[in-house]
Amino acid sequence: NVLSTFFWLLTMICYVRYARSPGWKRYLPVLICFLLGLMSKAMLVTLPFALLLIDHWPLNRTNIRVHIDQSLHPAPLKKKKLSGLIVEKVPLFVLTIVFTGLALYAAQSGNAFVSPESAPISDRVANAIFSYALYIKKLFWPTDLTVFYPRTLIPLWQTSLAAALLIAATAIACMYAKDYPYLVVGWFWYLGTLVPVIGLVQVGDQSMADRYAYVPFIGLFVIIAWLSQQLCSKLPYGKICAGFLFIIIIVILTMSTYVQIGIWRNTRTLFEDAVRIIPENYTAYNILGSEEAGKGNHEKALRYYQMSLTINPKFARAFSNAGNSLLAMGRHGEANDCYEQAIAINDRL
Repeated sequence: NVLSTFFWLLTMICYVRYARSPGWKRYLPVLICFLLGLMSKAMLVTLPFALLLIDHWPLNRTNIRVHIDQSLHPAPLKKKKLSGLIVEKVPLFVLTIVFTGLALYAAQSGNAFVSPESAPISDRVANAIFSYALYIKKLFWPTDLTVFYPRTLIPLWQTSLAAALLIAATAIACMYAKDYPYLVVGWFWYLGTLVPVIGLVQVGDQSMADRYAYVPFIGLFVIIAWLSQQLCSKLPYGKICAGFLFIIIIVILTMSTYVQIGIWRNTRTLFEDAVRIIPENYTAYNILGSEEAGKGNHEKALRYYQMSLTINPKFARAFSNAGNSLLAMGRHGEANDCYEQAIAINDRL
């Protein structure tokens, strides 16, 4: 995540340099940095679309008129039609297509895709809508963070409320796009860069992951930064008040980070916290069982595996691990039953 985000930002720096004085010698670093980023993590496939957004603002390279701070660009940049900006990025889009294909092939080869029977498209759409809203909540109120969020059925009222929030935010961003271009750029940055990991193509059992939001949150931070600046400039002592407010927020977040780091002390502390936050976290129970089995505590491990299977009776990995513990305890018949159950659910185990 850190490496790919480093190359994401480096690609953008090189792109701004290219936009100010276009030429193949300045375009080549953009291509190389993007390729290195994709080799770090395929989530960078959305970067060409993000570059189109910054073409609109703050680079102001499009023919769409917006109000911008001229101090950001002492020399106006050459404008292009949207088609020209897209053609300019064809090599980047080619890399996007190639690495998307490689990522899908790797997931298919590793049997990582969740079947439509296990996760119907209606459930995936509901989870995607709810996750978009939940990520925003965690940005402004970062509590109940955990290492793994299992897939669950989202109540209709929660999906509807999240959808209403997303529609309202999109409408506001578009309505004020001309006067406040950072709204539309930041918002669509957030929506677009989350697409590869929002769960419409389900890989693995997680419903969301905090690490998925690192790059998408940049769009929301852009909105917060520019909106704060504009509000502070209109209020008496606005900048002084904002300064104190942000200092308080940083202190609170620093203390919260210290507490959060303690949770990551070892496997047990990490996944016990995951169970505390989400009691139905069958994956966490399974990992706690594996931790006990690794120490030779197979009776305790079996209790964790049973708790996992009580929540999700079709969790093949827990059956397989339970079989391993039973085998180590000499209970061969029961171990064989667990292995047969695991194979019936997933014949690749």
